[in-house]
Amino acid sequence: LSDLARFGSAGGAEAPTDSPPRLPGAKTVLLVDDSAFFRNLFMHGLRQRGYHVVVAEDAIKALDMAQKGLKIDAIVSDIEMPGLNGFDFALMVRSPQHPWAQLPMFALSTLSTPEAFERGRECGFTDYITKFDRDKLFDVLEQSLEL
Repeated sequence: LSDLARFGSAGGAEAPTDSPPRLPGAKTVLLVDDSAFFRNLFMHGLRQRGYHVVVAEDAIKALDMAQKGLKIDAIVSDIEMPGLNGFDFALMVRSPQHPWAQLPMFALSTLSTPEAFERGRECGFTDYITKFDRDKLFDVLEQSLEL
């Protein structure tokens, strides 16, 4: 939570959608979240851990990136987003013909009910993490990508 206070001064500033140059060997994570605050918070933490981060402000933009051939190693997606929510996004990505169907995919949400966790598993998320448990996100990414 100390990170929340530190990043609270961002004042809703938009996270840049363009990433710095990819470091050799860095794994690419697609971060999908409609909240600029949480995009900035998680993008910063992921980059500090050596990930190349690509940002999509919503699931529709993320799907467009897939159609354009974006190569990634993992997906971290919010659940509550306008237009296409994270559950429906996961179902689309998990369809057999989707180019990202086999990638690790992590739900990131403030929804922490047993029903939300179960629905996340049913939709194909590899794991479901609350937004206030950043360390768990970093741990499961590391394990999934074998860093």
